[in-house]
Amino acid sequence: MKKYYLVVRYEDTNEVQAIELSTKWYLEKQDKDVFFRANSLEAIDLVTTRFKNSEEMLLRMKNNGYIRSSKADVFIASKRKKDGHNYIKIHEVIYNPLVDERVNDLRSIAKASINNDISLEIEKVKKVFDKLAHKVFYDEKFSLYLRSTFTNVYQKLMELYVYNKKDGPAYSIKYDNYWLLSSYTIIRNIVEALNRFDLLKDKSDVVLANIEFLNKSSVGRKKVEADLIEKLDENYIAGQYSLFDNVESSESFDNTTSKVSEETGVRKDNEINEVAENVEISLDEKKIFIYDVVKSLPAKIFKHSDDGIVVNSDFFEKYPNNVCKSKFINLPKRIISILYYHSLHLEKYYDAVRYCQNTMEWDSELRKDMARLNKFLSSSKNVDKIDEWCHNYLKCVEFETLALDLDECDSYEESESFGSKKSMLK
Repeated sequence: MKKYYLVVRYEDTNEVQAIELSTKWYLEKQDKDVFFRANSLEAIDLVTTRFKNSEEMLLRMKNNGYIRSSKADVFIASKRKKDGHNYIKIHEVIYNPLVDERVNDLRSIAKASINNDISLEIEKVKKVFDKLAHKVFYDEKFSLYLRSTFTNVYQKLMELYVYNKKDGPAYSIKYDNYWLLSSYTIIRNIVEALNRFDLLKDKSDVVLANIEFLNKSSVGRKKVEADLIEKLDENYIAGQYSLFDNVESSESFDNTTSKVSEETGVRKDNEINEVAENVEISLDEKKIFIYDVVKSLPAKIFKHSDDGIVVNSDFFEKYPNNVCKSKFINLPKRIISILYYHSLHLEKYYDAVRYCQNTMEWDSELRKDMARLNKFLSSSKNVDKIDEWCHNYLKCVEFETLALDLDECDSYEESESFGSKKSMLK
């Protein structure tokens, strides 16, 4: 069984923490708390879908002593290996903002899957795939959203449901590809994509809104990848507090309505800042964006060559297209030097903090780096150039993350043996 971790990334320090989950929170008839950092995807979903949104869950975690701050990014991470190299695979968290049928069905499927018998909820599984087929055929906006590739819907499903033109909804595909019905990961990723679309569908450009949604956290997550690769292997002491300590003892596990304070009752996960269309972004706003991205750049984006320091074209294994790759590697030498030394000094600073060493030397170097960057950005032409590069970099980050997920689908289909499940699921 693959191991997944519910991870909190603090916004102020970018520190990551894997949250321990108790079996009592997701298994029925469990009298004792048995805590695990590594869990199944089903277990994590059964916990997170008891909350309306991330704000509600983070508040509960903070109030019960699980985390130090509720200002954090929450995601699901698992450690993987490809071609001998470790990497972190990310899944978005699923919440239950409306306590609706779709998420409640997913909870039932997760419970059946966690007990190794997903066929018990096969009708609800079929309903998920039928909803996908219906939305792809009748909702062009949803189809474009999937075609952008910025979801966790696997490539195989894209080929079967999105790129495969039909005269009507492709309801029968699930019977011709029975293995889809036995994969909880595939099922929950469809539900997550549907939920995210519902969150963004009223935007004028849902594809752009989705990219912006992902970019809010993708840079910070990319930066902590090395830290996560290390931490997800460490032994961890179980916490002394329960995420659900404040839940009344008479509350049923299946009651998905949380008892958190009414202060968080507002559906904040649907509150996305509205940006007026056709309004030009000011230079100051562009600079703020550039500073945020620069603070997240790892030093390994750059490398030493015979021509000096250059952008490392091998930093991303895959690019959205050749244009994106060209934009990524073609930076003026002056700004490459500034960005490289800033990222290098920032890594040294964080190492010093981590090992309780003196940070004065790196503080001084970082101030010099920022002075050089500010001088470079005194030209509006340079601001526009770096702003474009930063947006392209974020696009490459998100594309590579999703590309790794899509690759895994192919290996999953080839390596898994479903045996007798075929007759059960048809």
